[in-house]
Amino acid sequence: MILDEVSVLERLKEIAIRNRIEVTPSDDMSVRDKIEVLRAGLNGVAFANAEKHMLPHWAIRKIWQGGRKNPVPASLFNDSYRNWTLIGTPGGRNFAIADSHGLTTGLEVCGSIEFWPKDSEIIFPALLSPTESPFNLISIEDQLYEWNLTIGPIGFQRLVYYAVKDGQEYLVNEINLQNLSLDPQSFSFFVALRPFAASGMLPISDLYYDTSTQCLYSNGFLALKLDREPANLIMTKFDDPQLLDIIEQEDRIDTEYRSVRGFGTAIARYDFNLRPAGKDILIFVSPLDYVPRDNPLTDSCKSFDLRDEAVATWFDFSFDNPYAEFPDAELSRVAAQASVSLVVQLRRTISSLSIDDIVSHSGSLTRSISAIAQSGYKDIAAIAIAELASKLNEVARVQDHVSALSPFLWVIHQIESLFPEIEFGDSVTQFRIAVSRAIEDTISSTVSSIAGSENQSDSVFHPDFASVPSIESITQGVTTYVPPIPPRNITLDKILESYWILLASNAIKAKGEDFDKALERFRSMLDDDCKRILKKKPWDYDSIDDLEVILGFISAFTLSKDFDIGRDLFEDLVSGMRAKRFYRGLIRYPDEKKRISSHHALWIAHAFVLLGIRHEAELILSRASAYFSDFHYLPEWIDPQTKGGTDGNGCSINAAAALKILLRDMMVYEIGKDLYIFSGIPEDWFTSEKPLNVSNIPTKLGMVSLSTGVSANQHQIEIEMENLPDEIEVYLPAHVPLHMVKVFGATVIARLETPNNRLRMIPLNEQIAITFHR
Repeated sequence: MILDEVSVLERLKEIAIRNRIEVTPSDDMSVRDKIEVLRAGLNGVAFANAEKHMLPHWAIRKIWQGGRKNPVPASLFNDSYRNWTLIGTPGGRNFAIADSHGLTTGLEVCGSIEFWPKDSEIIFPALLSPTESPFNLISIEDQLYEWNLTIGPIGFQRLVYYAVKDGQEYLVNEINLQNLSLDPQSFSFFVALRPFAASGMLPISDLYYDTSTQCLYSNGFLALKLDREPANLIMTKFDDPQLLDIIEQEDRIDTEYRSVRGFGTAIARYDFNLRPAGKDILIFVSPLDYVPRDNPLTDSCKSFDLRDEAVATWFDFSFDNPYAEFPDAELSRVAAQASVSLVVQLRRTISSLSIDDIVSHSGSLTRSISAIAQSGYKDIAAIAIAELASKLNEVARVQDHVSALSPFLWVIHQIESLFPEIEFGDSVTQFRIAVSRAIEDTISSTVSSIAGSENQSDSVFHPDFASVPSIESITQGVTTYVPPIPPRNITLDKILESYWILLASNAIKAKGEDFDKALERFRSMLDDDCKRILKKKPWDYDSIDDLEVILGFISAFTLSKDFDIGRDLFEDLVSGMRAKRFYRGLIRYPDEKKRISSHHALWIAHAFVLLGIRHEAELILSRASAYFSDFHYLPEWIDPQTKGGTDGNGCSINAAAALKILLRDMMVYEIGKDLYIFSGIPEDWFTSEKPLNVSNIPTKLGMVSLSTGVSANQHQIEIEMENLPDEIEVYLPAHVPLHMVKVFGATVIARLETPNNRLRMIPLNEQIAITFHR
């Protein structure tokens, strides 16, 4: 069960009225934007008089900048620090998030979980500096998060991870306590359920604690199953000025609490007497699906095997899929986390979207699925396609949405090309048939209408026979009026729609001779349209509508690599974006927020890779690297001052897809039956002391593995292929004299020096080695 955005919006409207919030979203906003506006208004009211320890870390940074409290605006947006991490599993239905200081959120409707150890005073993680509160990812391969703290003789360790038991998904907070001394020691810590998260306020109106099962419910759903009975459990409002005194001094167990304003919070205290060198482990679980009060969890969800199973799942995922290690260690981590972002979020993203949302976001969804497929995660790509097809088969009139559905048919064909052994189910077959028919009808009717308009000279104007002038009168200068053929309305968005339809036509399995002719005519028509619109250049780079179409065309072109149509238009749009929209190496959006886009800039970098302009791609990637988060993610929209996420998801699936596709094509891509190797990698990677190693990159020509290395007197490139392509083109550093390069396992047919140093060769073996002197 997923609480849809409309339900969330209605709940926030109700809470806004109770808090007398005057901020009102405009009717023309999307549901998601309305939620943002109402949440910002609620933040402004809730945080206005709160002290530091009452707030999430992002709000502390905004309100207490420079060590002093700033006036809290009526609308307080988290528009500077949207950097958080995902806690999930490959292809899972749900996931949790955690901010940089360990505030973890499973279900937004239930609030967030936080742990406060007790030293001489309570330690609030949100108040600590990043070095004091190292909530870290222990290893990317394990996806296990940790906060270690030593308080006197007590070692406090908090582990956070995803787990699944009996089909139920959980966010697990595991607390490990150890007495490091040889004397008995006492220790206390607190578990807090709070009405906010990294994204802002998450109102809690109703709290209930079941003493028989140690289950704490929030807004009617299970928020936390406690490990054991606490010393106390206090329910009150999160900004209660007496809260700290109450939780430390009063021993009571509250079982119910209501907050009209949605400020409810629950805090449990645990007291321990640890024997010399003694240990204790507590496991707190939060369901990632909605569990009502009449369906309590069993104690099996608190198994000590959960962590081992969670780590094993990620280990198997890393072992079974392509491996990449770059000379830049941070980039290796970011690439790995981009994979995590994609495989954890995609299924939930698709299931949470309405059919209309899927249709309107078909380009970005296609790019995400393509990134997963090109990264080698075929099973997750297949699951995503199956769920998409199941939803889209409910579209009433496919013909009305053929241009929006075509990208999905194209990506199905791409997955099959990369993994011929893959098998899709009935839902995908049904979707393919419906969209294929719609594409055939669209292409045939378009070609027929164009052909008809070109032959209108005989039908548009029908004069009476008597009025037709003779040949003599024509030669004497007397002419008749022939009405002009009205020109077709060619716009860039129409070209983009036709381009996707053409690309998707490759996925149609059974094509008749008549359709092949219509398809060729359609292709020629589209090529002519690209040339004609390029002469006029009717678009405006300062217009958001035009900019989105321009970026959509660049994205489609870089995904398809169909260089036979519209290449001149593509190059012109790329150069225009580079000249007119770049700011600090990324793209500044022409809206009121003046947002800086990372993922769109990576699209342009990808374009430069395909155009063989390596230095431009390297520059953009270098600029983007300045904004990697603490958890090695690239935010989708960036605040250039704080270098944090300013809008959208802090673990952006769009930025992850853009990065994965860029890195893959920097190393290898295919056009037809030819391979292009290293067209985009930075030149210093060729000669780095730390090697580049990538294995099992899926291409339409089979798996490809690549590596660079350094020996005593030479540099070496190794290429290993599953199948032999027709030709291979390998890009080399500009300073390397091509006549000094030696090739083993292939015949060099051309040594090309412009615009980059390149070797064109015919492979003779599945393994090729290229060497040049140091």
